Amino acid sequence: MISELYFHEGRTGGRKVYTVLRQAADGYTERAFSINAGGGSIGEYSVADSDGKLVNPLWTPHWRQIEPHRFDAANTDHTNLYGAGCDGPLLSGISGANTCFPVFGGDTDGALGGAHGEANIVEWEHPVFNSGQNILSVRAGLPKTQWSIIRKFTFSGSLSFVTIKDSYLNLSAGAKNVTYAQHVTLGWPFLENARIYMPDNICGHTFPLDFFEPEAGGENLQRLMKDQTFVYPYAPGKHGEVIALDLFPTQPQSDCTTQFYLPNDPNLSSDQKNDIWFAAFDRGSGVLLGCIWPKRDFPFLVRWVENLARQQSPWCDAQGEPATRALGLELSNTPFPIGLDYALEHPVFAGYPTYRAVGPGETFTTEFKMFAFPMPEAKTYDNFEVLNVVNRGHDVQVDTSATVRPEAR
Repeated sequence: MISELYFHEGRTGGRKVYTVLRQAADGYTERAFSINAGGGSIGEYSVADSDGKLVNPLWTPHWRQIEPHRFDAANTDHTNLYGAGCDGPLLSGISGANTCFPVFGGDTDGALGGAHGEANIVEWEHPVFNSGQNILSVRAGLPKTQWSIIRKFTFSGSLSFVTIKDSYLNLSAGAKNVTYAQHVTLGWPFLENARIYMPDNICGHTFPLDFFEPEAGGENLQRLMKDQTFVYPYAPGKHGEVIALDLFPTQPQSDCTTQFYLPNDPNLSSDQKNDIWFAAFDRGSGVLLGCIWPKRDFPFLVRWVENLARQQSPWCDAQGEPATRALGLELSNTPFPIGLDYALEHPVFAGYPTYRAVGPGETFTTEFKMFAFPMPEAKTYDNFEVLNVVNRGHDVQVDTSATVRPEAR
């Protein structure tokens, strides 16, 4: 077949970027999907709105970035900007959706690569694009933790759906326990008028530990009550109030995490038991972005919010004022990004295992699907229906009619 998609290699902000484009007959770009060579993150999944302007819902940090594998802990310019701790390499090149592996959070001493593992701070190899099958393949070696990752992107002809399959090979002579996540992060201004949709029966649980930012004067910036179960989208606030989580907050805050999961109920239908999804719709641009994935690979969805709360670099602007707005929706095999030790101490949550054991020389795979659509006709939430979007490229029937919520923040 003749591919309608085109592969392009270039540089953005001094960083090497690989992009798959869909162009109209007149050369006008309708969609763009980009991955960064440094860290392998998906930095862009842009869709043209009704005015022809490309809208990228994914988070692009405001600070100057470098290739994360070039971060140098002995370079004070690097440590002053990105931090001297385990976050430094990650923050030097983070954007969009990144792979957290072989640990999701809690690696404070860098033994497993960094704050969210090694996969998002190494250089990924040059990808191979098969234009006949619309498949982009790329590999990364993790020398410190002894893993190999092969990632395969399969694009629909319209670039409306992307299936992402990862194969992880344990290169060591011993068994390993891992926690992992696909850290999909949405950014501003997409979030300003966006609503987040999830399945009706999805449960939530707030962060089980105290959370505060010492750089912000030691104030507890988490607005949710600690260690509480709820049903999305309404969660218990730490002062007894009810907080809607389907809209981005208006007040400054830095929520650590709230995680969501489908009940592990044998009476559920096979569709409800096997698939989870979220969709974010920005009524300002009419653009929708979401993910759908098998629960066997990622039983949890972790939510992280940063809204003008962190005052330290690189989260602040040049004047030292908080400047970051971002929302992480993170597909994960563990409920909280607290680290592997916590998962081993709490091996089961809500009926699901909280880590994965992988034998020497063993390979395991995970898969998820991203989708992005322009929906210029849906300028209000009343006429919005995620079901029609998800079913364009997925055979799971998802009833989302009851997920429309009143206008409240």
